[in-house]
Amino acid sequence: HDVGKIGIDPQKINKPGKLTADEITMFRTHPAVGKRIIEPIQFLGEILPCIYYHHEKFDGSGYPEGLAGAAIPLGARIVAVADTYDAMTSTRAYRKALTHDVAAAELRRCRESQFDPDVVECFLTEMAKRRGDRAADIARQASDDDEVAPEYYALRAVGGAPEEPAETEIGGAPPRSTRPV
Repeated sequence: HDVGKIGIDPQKINKPGKLTADEITMFRTHPAVGKRIIEPIQFLGEILPCIYYHHEKFDGSGYPEGLAGAAIPLGARIVAVADTYDAMTSTRAYRKALTHDVAAAELRRCRESQFDPDVVECFLTEMAKRRGDRAADIARQASDDDEVAPEYYALRAVGGAPEEPAETEIGGAPPRSTRPV
């Protein structure tokens, strides 16, 4: 969906500080540039609306055309939510990644203004299901690993613990599982 960013200087994309007005204007061209890049590729024609309209806002205040509500193609409304969630939960040059709970709260806060409320709820419902599946996998791993505290795996299942357990209070590190999670 962001193929139009191919022509933007990577240093500007990863800039740690605030963007200037000129940089914002430049970034806002990427949906149109992406559309122009993809248009000649016939088999990708169905995704053109996702590329071109993914920065439209549900209330009509987005770009490139200021579409609102159902006038924004559904695929673009879905990409907008998924892309925003990914941006919030990924570490950027200007800030650390936000937690799932913070990102989910922000998506809910911006329902009806920035995002289609139905898409937000569907996205968060599906995320909860998948996070639940991840929690079940981690719980199974915990039951197989007697030497690591079960609380660690419970915290990890909800995103509150690192991928590897910290050293124990007596100075030794718990065994590190080689099983993928």
